Amino acid sequence: MVLAAELIDITLGSGAVILRDGRLQAAAEPTPVPAEALRVPYPRAWPPTRPR
Repeated sequence: MVLAAELIDITLGSGAVILRDGRLQAAAEPTPVPAEALRVPYPRAWPPTRPR
């Protein structure tokens, strides 16, 4: 619990988050992610690893 309180204090102090209506919110505006960035191979598509 002490660690969580310290992290909240640090992020509030740095301006990374803000307190709005009693809730923590990211201070930065959301940035859309291009669809191409989400086209990554998922574990099922990964090639099998060879034993060393």
